[in-house]
Amino acid sequence: MGDTDSMLGSIEDYDQELRAYLAIEQGDYEEARRLLEPVASRGSIYSLVSLGALYERGDLESSDLRNAIFYYDCAASHGSDEAQRRLGQIWMDLGEDEKARTAFQYGAEAGNVSCMYWLGKQMLEGRGGAVDVCRGIEWLDTAAAKGHLFAKSYLLRRESRYSPSLFRRLLLWIRIFKIALQAGKAAAADPDVDILR
Repeated sequence: MGDTDSMLGSIEDYDQELRAYLAIEQGDYEEARRLLEPVASRGSIYSLVSLGALYERGDLESSDLRNAIFYYDCAASHGSDEAQRRLGQIWMDLGEDEKARTAFQYGAEAGNVSCMYWLGKQMLEGRGGAVDVCRGIEWLDTAAAKGHLFAKSYLLRRESRYSPSLFRRLLLWIRIFKIALQAGKAAAADPDVDILR
């Protein structure tokens, strides 16, 4: 009987999350919060991340980063690499580079391509910790191999900076320009796509 109850609870939670998604699409953020909070209290990563986003964007009156961080942190503790990315972005925006780097590290290790990019960049620039060129380039290479356009561009710009050949630099900048065109097309199709965050 316990498995059946659990399955019915999951179906009800899914239905509630679907209704919350539709409420968000229609701009009814209070209704979305009302629907998401009970499911979030049961550990739903989708509900936790969605509530964090509602608070972060200020969809519920004004931006409330304290609540956004709370919900993202809960989602991250349940294994959400997307929540780690969002936490890293918030910490970075607040100038808390060490906390950002930690969040990006967890997200990158969990496979989040955006976290790989940000972690690699922070490691190369020495933000939030010591400079680690080798690991930074490894993370950027991994993100680029998974299609992250900013990682590809960052690596090409770095290579151009250190290239002694003017012709080689020109070829690299042509590749960077092509990536910029790809990024524009990808953003037009879906501004929230992972390869652009």
